[in-house]
Amino acid sequence: MYKLNKKSIFVRFYNWMWLTDATNLKTMCPYSWGYVLTILLLPIALPIRLIYSLLPTENKVEQAFDSIGDSVVWQNVVKPIAKARIWMIIGTGLKWIYFIAIGGFLLGMLVAYIYGLIVNTVVVLAVTGGVALLLAIIVLLVYLFAEKKLGYYLGMPFRFMWSMLVSLYRNWCPLIEWVD
Repeated sequence: MYKLNKKSIFVRFYNWMWLTDATNLKTMCPYSWGYVLTILLLPIALPIRLIYSLLPTENKVEQAFDSIGDSVVWQNVVKPIAKARIWMIIGTGLKWIYFIAIGGFLLGMLVAYIYGLIVNTVVVLAVTGGVALLLAIIVLLVYLFAEKKLGYYLGMPFRFMWSMLVSLYRNWCPLIEWVD
């Protein structure tokens, strides 16, 4: 179970970006994949969302469609499609496509690195050293400003990503406990 703060900047941004209350989400899957979608769509969605927030209240979309949940089309077409088992099948297929794509990307990066070492060893080693130096500088800066538990802070994003990948693989989502 994850304990997330209702007032954190990430939750407020999620609420602002998607015009929703993130505290209604009970598991991490929609929250974390919503953030993945946010990052991917940010260059497109942010300008649209900024323009939307500048519109007068009477022109906003949610007021134009207040009764969509009560409409005949919603009740007879959209709801049954949303509850259909086909979405679980599609989700499972997309999950494996995602894992294959990540594996292919990592394998491609490894092959490109080895090929670079064979073709131009000095440049590849120089870039590798530069990246290692940059990472060392970041770790030292974090160490300077972190009061305690440096390893915990540095490993937090990796633990989160790993737990979400394991959750995706096992088809389960950790619960969220919203705290103030």
